[in-house]
Amino acid sequence: MRRFLMLLGTLALASTPLHASSPDFFWGQVGHRIIARVAASRISPETRRVVKMLLNSDESMASVSTWADEVRSAQPETGPWHYVNIPIWDSLYRPDVVCRNGDCVIAALDRYIAILGDRSNSRSVRADALKFVIHFVGDMHQPMHVGDRGDRGGNDVKVTYRGRDTNLHSVWDSGLLGATGISEEQYVVQLERTLRQRGDLQRLTSGTTLDWAMESFQVSKNVVYPFLPRSLELDDDYLTKVQSIMTDRLLRGGARLAAVLDRALAKG
Repeated sequence: MRRFLMLLGTLALASTPLHASSPDFFWGQVGHRIIARVAASRISPETRRVVKMLLNSDESMASVSTWADEVRSAQPETGPWHYVNIPIWDSLYRPDVVCRNGDCVIAALDRYIAILGDRSNSRSVRADALKFVIHFVGDMHQPMHVGDRGDRGGNDVKVTYRGRDTNLHSVWDSGLLGATGISEEQYVVQLERTLRQRGDLQRLTSGTTLDWAMESFQVSKNVVYPFLPRSLELDDDYLTKVQSIMTDRLLRGGARLAAVLDRALAKG
């Protein structure tokens, strides 16, 4: 576990001291926007042209990054596509158990990448696929959307977060990013700067969607659950421990989303 954390630490941004601030969203809203904005700054000119063609004139990758959440009530069948509950006591992805009928984020992301890249599909079909892909890459990099301890990805783990009753999944879905006191714009600038300075982008963006999901699984297994205090009262000590890892998930999500879109759209 120590080696795992040291590896993540070298890949993350320098930690910024936490301080009180208004609650913000992580993967709920701002996290998705950050990942989309970082990706938008890294895609090739040809990919950018196709994205612009698929989206409406008043839309951007960031503005549509939460579309998949917004349509869940009208399309309830899409609900299971946002996560995959892999038990943390297991180390294997067993689709016949956790992704039946392709109803999980791993299968859904692969499915919509293929739809997006198929130029025989209509513009509207590909536009929806683009929105799903942008969102699902973000979801896949949220550890509690992958790892599970028999508690629905932390939804059944009741915790107190800065004096408020909530659950572990919600803490990772909302609150952690806002607790840093760093704005969306500042986060995007820092992540873009870090990616420009890295020399291992090819390795970082290699692998399959399954590889990326299992990486999030390892974070949930080795960080999210083990770092929980027995009291289940989360304070700045917990936030300090997970902040660099949380930032690393954003960085990887943005870089990988750009790579996914370039591979799917580079030929129009």
